[in-house]
Amino acid sequence: MGIVTPFAYIVPADDPAQNHDVIGNTAIVLKNELETYGIQTDIGKKSEIPNGYDLIVFYQDTWRWDFKRILDRLEIVFVSGDGKSEIARSTYNIYRNKDLHDFPTPEKEVPKMLKELLKK
Repeated sequence: MGIVTPFAYIVPADDPAQNHDVIGNTAIVLKNELETYGIQTDIGKKSEIPNGYDLIVFYQDTWRWDFKRILDRLEIVFVSGDGKSEIARSTYNIYRNKDLHDFPTPEKEVPKMLKELLKK
């Protein structure tokens, strides 16, 4: 709650940012959606890239609060199995429609993005 003075309204400082290991379920949504295309998947960490895969999928999701958690930005990158070359990239960014968004989630955006990526 801020402070009202005769000359201004003083806005309180925001709470400090919080670090989270995982926000949302983007990895699970990616895995499930890839499997609908018949692509066998495993979820792992970037630091633990396994050998013997034809394709590696990296993603970076950013979340924000707008009455509830919403997906602010999502980038999905297909990389060769050896991890050395990028094959395709898709980026979703809420700022294209920030004023009239429909509370984006991975469940809404990942299927569209993967469809785009798999056409490349």
